[in-house]
Amino acid sequence: LREELLEVAADPRVSIGSHGLSHLSLARQEPGVVDRELRESKACLEAVLGREVPWYAYSYGWHEDYSPAVMEQVRRAGYRVAFATTDRVVKGGESPFALPRCLVRNWSGEELGGRMEAWSVD
Repeated sequence: LREELLEVAADPRVSIGSHGLSHLSLARQEPGVVDRELRESKACLEAVLGREVPWYAYSYGWHEDYSPAVMEQVRRAGYRVAFATTDRVVKGGESPFALPRCLVRNWSGEELGGRMEAWSVD
């Protein structure tokens, strides 16, 4: 797995971000659990990659899976940006700790294109 991660990370078109240790809905956890999930996941990835991992994607990522308190913990853990699962594009003035991330399934190119168009007009 380590070698695969390094191979993917070597591609300049790819950015590696953290997703937690245990794929937990952070809003449903005690602050200590949230802190461990954020910091240990970041530290593990950074140790393997040998560079900073500034991005976090909330597990599941729906609105009920994170909260303002969790967003603050993400910031304090050293992340610069966090992504939620919201089918739309980024708009000005949004919190960098709740940026939208469009969920992509195993769709045909035509269906993906249509969804991307719909996301961009919201």
